[in-house]
Amino acid sequence: MRLAIARSQNAGRGAIPPDWRSVLARFPEDAREAWEERAAIIQYDGGEPRPTAERRAFECIVDAFGEADDILRNHLAAKAGRRTRAAARGSA
Repeated sequence: MRLAIARSQNAGRGAIPPDWRSVLARFPEDAREAWEERAAIIQYDGGEPRPTAERRAFECIVDAFGEADDILRNHLAAKAGRRTRAAARGSA
């Protein structure tokens, strides 16, 4: 049930960026530790491959830690801003 809730909350945010590991590195230590634990649970108890477990754990931690969610949102906003500025320079 929690996974379904996490996915619905993530739906409004959009896809996890390809550089999600650089975002994870900026999370507070307790969020990174929770991510590692969650990834291990998903991998070993859920039988998922490690890369899938890590991405799913990332989604869970973003939903569980407000600061992690803020870091991801700021990262996505900055990337969107860079794309918008690049497009504006290209059309000028």
